[in-house]
Amino acid sequence: MRPGLSRNTFAALLIVVSACAASARNVPGAEHATAALVSGFVQNKVLWICLGIAVWHLLRNSSPALGGSHLAAAVPAMILAASAAGIWPWIGLSLFLAMLLATPGWGPARTGLLIALVAALHEVAINVVGELGGDILLGIDAWIAATLASAFLPDLQVEGNALQMPGGHMVVLVWGCSSLTNLGDALLMFWALVSIGVSGSANRRQRRRFVGGIAIIACITIALNATRLTLMAGDHGTFHYLHTGEGAAWFRLATLGITVLMSRWLFRDEQGL
Repeated sequence: MRPGLSRNTFAALLIVVSACAASARNVPGAEHATAALVSGFVQNKVLWICLGIAVWHLLRNSSPALGGSHLAAAVPAMILAASAAGIWPWIGLSLFLAMLLATPGWGPARTGLLIALVAALHEVAINVVGELGGDILLGIDAWIAATLASAFLPDLQVEGNALQMPGGHMVVLVWGCSSLTNLGDALLMFWALVSIGVSGSANRRQRRRFVGGIAIIACITIALNATRLTLMAGDHGTFHYLHTGEGAAWFRLATLGITVLMSRWLFRDEQGL
């Protein structure tokens, strides 16, 4: 084994440090860094699972030792991740990862880096999409939920991104309840799990499976989220149970559980699955 810090190890450490810094800043009301990191871990399970898979990818193959140019290029990203706020840490991290992705001869480690990059930028991408067309997408979510509910809640009305009952009960859709956010988590985990067993260039059959899996998971995720919204629109008690109670956790667990089962079933004959 060659002495010194390998390029893969350094990239993995940089990703974890950047994710920790970003999670700490994204937790409101945390009194100190430790509480922020613990809360960030609890609130971003999919992010951390995918980052863990990415680190596994990065460390499973040997790689050339780091040179001075790589260390120099990483310094801005590390400084930004540790001290800056807002989108700047992600900009620094993205620049460094883009440089590493452009380096030839990385093999499966390239997949790990892509997973880490997408996981790190997941929340940023959701926020950007929300700013560009958030009201339209939330309105579509509300329309799907109202369509499913029409059989047993005929008086339910859609007003923009809100579900309104005649008695005054209203469910207003925000990004935390949107299908887009849940779908982003599910597809990110699906990609991470599948990439463990399918490394290198996927063949045509594998690509068809992957596209089919994305389509099925998207339909199931949207249907589950619409069902949850429909039930929340029924009465106040159900709303609180499914919004802040155990019901919300059960629906999220069902989405991610189905994603895991789909990844294993579709690629059950691949190495590693």
